[in-house]
Amino acid sequence: MVQFSVADPGRPSFVLDFMEEFRQPVVDRTVLSMFTKGFAPKMEEEALHVESRRVIAQEIRERLESKDRYEGKKYQLKTIIQRQAYHLATYFRGEREYRPFVWSW
Repeated sequence: MVQFSVADPGRPSFVLDFMEEFRQPVVDRTVLSMFTKGFAPKMEEEALHVESRRVIAQEIRERLESKDRYEGKKYQLKTIIQRQAYHLATYFRGEREYRPFVWSW
């Protein structure tokens, strides 16, 4: 596994910071829901077994297809992420304010 430090050139730090806005509604909610429903991941040499990773990834992909409220309408989460990226670009061009996506449980 490749590990980066804060000063590593080539590290996609900005992308990782942007995606943090969506970690809770996409990843945390999905994984917590899986555990609540009885999912027990298998471990292999102190890491998730490949099959457990596959199951978690599939659940996260399905979560990205689900809809949430955004700007007064319901959109798929993957569309919300795309729209937020567009809003961020317009912010950097000085065309608008940026408001992070706020999701509630």
